[in-house]
Amino acid sequence: MFLSIMLLSAVISYLTYIMLKPFLYERVLTKNWRGRPVAGASGLIIMISLLFTIAIYILQAAARPGGGSVASGLVVFLMMIFVVGLLGFIDDILGDRRDSGFRGHFRRLKEGKLTSGALKAIGGFSVAIIVAGVYSNTILILILNALLLALSINSFNLLDLRPGRSIKIFLLAALAIFIASYRDPIWILWAFALPPILVLLWADLTEQSMLGDTGSNIIGAIIGYTLMLVLNWPVKLVILILMALFHYYTEKHSLTELVMRIRILRKFDELGTRRR
Repeated sequence: MFLSIMLLSAVISYLTYIMLKPFLYERVLTKNWRGRPVAGASGLIIMISLLFTIAIYILQAAARPGGGSVASGLVVFLMMIFVVGLLGFIDDILGDRRDSGFRGHFRRLKEGKLTSGALKAIGGFSVAIIVAGVYSNTILILILNALLLALSINSFNLLDLRPGRSIKIFLLAALAIFIASYRDPIWILWAFALPPILVLLWADLTEQSMLGDTGSNIIGAIIGYTLMLVLNWPVKLVILILMALFHYYTEKHSLTELVMRIRILRKFDELGTRRR
């Protein structure tokens, strides 16, 4: 089952990439950190691939005895992916890069202007509360889960500053979560998610496209969602604190400068990329 889902997802992902890349290059053309023109918002490919492959799986699962519970969980997951992906796509298309960080966007909000970044933050936290509410049995756990999911979404946005960086961190996190939860039914999500993300890793590393806020929102949501489901609350609290510290640091300092100063981080960051 796992391999058949991965194969289906890989085929849909590749075909989606081939069809959408010219559109993204023409309509969402952007420049990466080196000033090279690339197709922006390519994370749209992940969203489309997930929508198609999971929809096919849900239709099949609903017809099987006992498949309804897994299907209902995937509906919640799909809703989350669609909303955070759409919010990211709006920011990719309409975003004003003069404002950055939570402080910048909410400063403009106090001035009476709703930026796409503020819309993304408010919308992302709202969907995090809704999704967390489905899986939380107390108010405190709901708050913990919602914050974990919301900060995970934004953390991968903050990481997406160099080719492949965000996806490489995603793959490490996914491996750790998979090892911790391979006996949990949630493992099926990786069969849906990995193929489109691996397609975009190659495109990202070769500087043909960028995840954009669309893609970084989605992969952050996947990590946050799985963390929320498979970990106990003390571990989630520790991860939440680490994410909060990460956000605090990036509000005041350059993440890339830190990576460049630490040799092992620099080597990992450059792994698979073009020579500078």
